[in-house]
Amino acid sequence: MIVFKLSLFLGVICLTLECLTLVRNVKISNDEDNKEIEDDTLQLVTVVIRHGDRAPQDTYPNDPYVNNSMEPYGWGQLTNVIIFIINISNPVQEGRRNQYNQGLFLRERYNNFLGLIYSPNIFYLQSTALDRTKMSAMLEAAALWKPTEKQSFKRDLAWQPVTLFYQPYSEDTLMIIWDTCPKYTKLRHAVMNLSQVQQIQDKNKHLYEELTNLTGMMISTPGDVNSLYGTLTAEEYMNLTLPEWTKHYYPDKLIPLTLYDFQLNGYNDELKRLKGGPFLKKIVTDMIKKKDNTLEPEERKMFMYIGHDSTIVTLMDVMHIWNNQMPYYNIMIMIELHEKNDEWTVQMFLRNTTEHDPYPLTVPGCSTICPLEKFIQILKPMIPDNWDEECKVDGDYILPPAPLP
Repeated sequence: MIVFKLSLFLGVICLTLECLTLVRNVKISNDEDNKEIEDDTLQLVTVVIRHGDRAPQDTYPNDPYVNNSMEPYGWGQLTNVIIFIINISNPVQEGRRNQYNQGLFLRERYNNFLGLIYSPNIFYLQSTALDRTKMSAMLEAAALWKPTEKQSFKRDLAWQPVTLFYQPYSEDTLMIIWDTCPKYTKLRHAVMNLSQVQQIQDKNKHLYEELTNLTGMMISTPGDVNSLYGTLTAEEYMNLTLPEWTKHYYPDKLIPLTLYDFQLNGYNDELKRLKGGPFLKKIVTDMIKKKDNTLEPEERKMFMYIGHDSTIVTLMDVMHIWNNQMPYYNIMIMIELHEKNDEWTVQMFLRNTTEHDPYPLTVPGCSTICPLEKFIQILKPMIPDNWDEECKVDGDYILPPAPLP
């Protein structure tokens, strides 16, 4: 597996109107080490996050913004904060700020556990290979790991570089499963031929035809609707005025098929296992190693992964805890490993938005505070022993183009 390391030389982040005075108000901590951490049961945290608000990554022929440059950063990129507000009641391009604020939330939640001194041994950061996920990772880390006095290299810059890992899109075996598992791709396409799915297709035939005429783009599957929903959502979040026709379709008529597209990705346990099994296996293996004192480096306290809407849904789905929640921008799962009196337990939390406190998640068959051994036992059927072998297909199967993440 090829993994690229990227040292993040991020400049000063202007996140609000106060950015011009930010450097003057920086408080540099005098804490010299991580020794002053309150005693706690927490031993390891895995955080999985969808990237922040973005500009649309694709469009449709009749889109009035089809020739828009999506300033200042372009199509598919994280949005920036607007320094003037036209209508305060509408969301205004907060992709970068929301990710940064989420990093502040994690700092507050895990401050005593993590300590203040950044070390790549303590904190592991990985994203997918797209700009918006890598930038989201940088923003999360910028808020989570502000330099202490001894780590500061420029006194008027409250930032330090943090190591980021990512895999090439076509080789991603954790957060984007497509080209890396031909068996999954083949089965996912075969799902569309099932009688139950065809009934849904027939039921929505008229809607597909209407959307095709309105958009100028062939829309014939839940995946097509999901793509359109994503484009309109991104434009709405950028405060762009949507075409008049969208009022009759967006979001209410598009949401059910968008969610159904996510359901099809994990339509049965085999699909869930192939698509979500490797990520679940990595998380579970890390917890087992932490318990057995074999995790390397042994100081590791947090793994953070930045992915996409499908990343979040797939991970929740493989654990049977996804209840058709829409995976909005910034949605975050926190998986905590605790130890008290030699008893190891798992607790999970979901933060749907940056404006709502996390709420606990419970794996079916266990309690909210789930013993680690029982957690593993329940999810064992979803964890592949040899994923590479399971992903093989007979014959000369040609992979179709991967959908945009």
